[in-house]
Amino acid sequence: MYCKKNWGSTAEKFRRSGVLTGFKQALEQKGRETTMQPQKTGRTIQSVQRAIDIINCFESNETELTLGQISEALELNKSTVHGILNTLHQNDFVRQNSSGRYMLGGYFARRFGPVDSSIRNLLKEAALEGMNYVANQYGASCCLFMLELGELLLVNRIRPQSEAYAITTYAAYVQPLYCSASGKVLLASMSKGELDQYLQVNRLIPRTEKTITSQKRLRAELDEIRSQGYGREDEELGLGVYALSVPVYNKSGQLFATVSAAGMAFRLSAQKDDIIADLKALSFDLTQRLFR
Repeated sequence: MYCKKNWGSTAEKFRRSGVLTGFKQALEQKGRETTMQPQKTGRTIQSVQRAIDIINCFESNETELTLGQISEALELNKSTVHGILNTLHQNDFVRQNSSGRYMLGGYFARRFGPVDSSIRNLLKEAALEGMNYVANQYGASCCLFMLELGELLLVNRIRPQSEAYAITTYAAYVQPLYCSASGKVLLASMSKGELDQYLQVNRLIPRTEKTITSQKRLRAELDEIRSQGYGREDEELGLGVYALSVPVYNKSGQLFATVSAAGMAFRLSAQKDDIIADLKALSFDLTQRLFR
């Protein structure tokens, strides 16, 4: 059984660092540095200026925008804005979240997000021992995801040392949410309005014969996740793949991260209760060390 240790210094470091301001400073820095000073001579390229104008629509209090909101703010038709957004998306300057809203992409997080990097590093450090235990105890890949601007960002992944075959993922974000263990934990944390919006935008496309494609069934499973405190993925994203995930809460009781174990279905399903107990112990440990 995974047992926590006293990591008070890590929690104190987390509080002193002021990192909970999140992406706000990065957005302010982005706004200052991406707005180019006009040249005294020469012409302005309209498409480039419009792309900069779109980026500057995202402020610290407006981090997620719809196509219609951007179009209205810039007084441009939606087809023009959509074309520019597609180009920005291909270059990682913007991305769409699970609700179809646009937000700044990974480019800005990498270039202007040292605050968020501090959060990720502290979380990664705090979870390392427990993740190693889970991975090697159960022969599973243990993944840590942090909630960032409405998406689950992969912070760390640990594979078991002694396993010749292990389930792994190379995706930076959890997608799709409706058929992955951590994704369903995120959906379960949403308000009714947020979940309704997600289901309006996202079709429940089957990935395997076991994928839940009924909104009614998915909502029922999300109710179970809220009640039981963990999410399960039973060959819904890939045949033979089984995963369990638990939420990590901040001091306000809001979803901050998830920690999961994924592996061969026949092996992990037989150890489900023990895995859930250890994942929940790790989750509790992280909340205590980082937020208490």
